[in-house]
Amino acid sequence: MRVPKTCALLGANFSYGSMKKFITGYLGIALLLFGQALQAAPIGVLNASGQYTGITGLDVGGTLYDVVFKEGTYNGVFGGTFDFTTATSAATAATAILIALGGAPLFSPPVPATFPALDADPSLMFGCQQVGILACKILTPFEFDPIPPITGNVNVIEMRNGTESGSVQNGNFGYPLSPTFDTTPNDDQFGSAYVWADWTPSGGGGTVPEPASLALLGIGLVGVGVMRRRKQSV
Repeated sequence: MRVPKTCALLGANFSYGSMKKFITGYLGIALLLFGQALQAAPIGVLNASGQYTGITGLDVGGTLYDVVFKEGTYNGVFGGTFDFTTATSAATAATAILIALGGAPLFSPPVPATFPALDADPSLMFGCQQVGILACKILTPFEFDPIPPITGNVNVIEMRNGTESGSVQNGNFGYPLSPTFDTTPNDDQFGSAYVWADWTPSGGGGTVPEPASLALLGIGLVGVGVMRRRKQSV
């Protein structure tokens, strides 16, 4: 009778055939989890008119956020508060919208758009549905301007779509608006519409899974399986 080749792992004997099947199965689970994480994408929120009122699951510097597009004044929407408190973090958030709407062809490798139709047609954005609008400007406020003579005005980062697609206004510097600046349609001007971006962490502020973490999870699953096999063989 032929005795199968065996190997010792953590004190337990396995045939090479069973070991191969065993490791393949657990690595398959790890790869499945890894693939699901990579496939996660932002989800657009639509109203009954077919307009986007927000986007969920945006990656902002490694943390998932939901954003809702709102009409009104800064005071009416935010009440003196800020979702992001630096120009850099506000610009990172605005860039997350830019990537979802218009993609980022200049990135390496290029980032495809999740909602290309929304970038091409500003009227699909809630708050920018007026006829003849050339660009929708999405405003993320981050501080009250401390410099006279505009002390007390709100500094914002602006992300644009439509004919001005691909712009995050003034990089990390922003520009000031009056706290009573109103984004309702009757206050839109110069062929552009405005809407506020109201940000909240997704589901309590979950972080985007990293490949290294998922690899450790896969190794952990294999380790658990080995210990179970060892226990069964004793």
